[in-house]
Amino acid sequence: TFMKRIKFEKTFNLRDLGGIPLTLNTETISHKLLRSDALIELSEIEKDYLFEYGVRVIIDVRNDRERETRPNVLKDDLRFIYLEIPILNKIKMEDKKDERPSAELNEKTLEDIYLDILDNYQKDLTKVFQAFLKYKDTCILFHCSAGKDRTGIISALLLLLNGVSLYDVIADYEISYALLLPRMYKLLETYPDLKMHIMQSKPKIIQYAIKYLLNKYGSIINYFKVLGFNEMEIKELSTILNATN
Repeated sequence: TFMKRIKFEKTFNLRDLGGIPLTLNTETISHKLLRSDALIELSEIEKDYLFEYGVRVIIDVRNDRERETRPNVLKDDLRFIYLEIPILNKIKMEDKKDERPSAELNEKTLEDIYLDILDNYQKDLTKVFQAFLKYKDTCILFHCSAGKDRTGIISALLLLLNGVSLYDVIADYEISYALLLPRMYKLLETYPDLKMHIMQSKPKIIQYAIKYLLNKYGSIINYFKVLGFNEMEIKELSTILNATN
C-alpha cells in the first residue's frame, strides 16, 4: 500500500517509506525508514509502539532553537539512539512555542529553501545519510518540525537514489500538505493573517528542486558523490529500501 501512515494522537505526518512501487512486482520495504513531523508529544503507548515497530534510531534535523523550545520526547529514552543533525540552522524557523512560521521564513519561497538546502547544507545532509548507512540494519525514524521540507528533501533524495520514479517521489512529498491540514487550520485560528504558502507541498515545488538538482549536478548519483560518498556507499544507500538488500 502506498503511504503507510502511523496515526498518533498529536503527530500528523508520521509514515513509513515502505510500500512505494519500484517495479510491477516490487516495492520499497517497510520497517526500515520512517519520516515524521516533530515528536514532541507522544503517549507512553505511542513510544512503546515505535519501539515494537522496530525503531531504534531517531534523527532530529530541526535546528538548535527548535529542539530547545520543543524537545523531542524520545531524546532521553534509552531504548533509542538519538542523533541531532540540524539543517537550516542559520534560519529562524518559528516565532513561538506554537510552531508559527517565523517572519523570516514567511518571506521565503519553498523553492528558495529547498535549493538552499541542496547547495548550502550538504555537510549536514551527508551526516544524515552517513547515519542511514551506519544504522542500516535497524529501523530509523528521521524528522524535522512539520516533516515536510527538510524531511521531504531527504526522503526525495533517498527515494530517487533507490530507483523510485519521479512521480512517486512527488506523490510521497505531496501527501504532507493533506496530513498537515489540521495543524494548519489550528494555526490559522490563532493567526488569521498568516501566509500559508510555507505549509504547502505542491508537486511543482519538489519537481522544481529535483530538476534544479539534475541540471546542476548531472544525476542523483553524482549528487551523492558531491556529498562525499564513494561508489560502494552509494550502492548501499541505493538499496537501503530494496528487498534485495
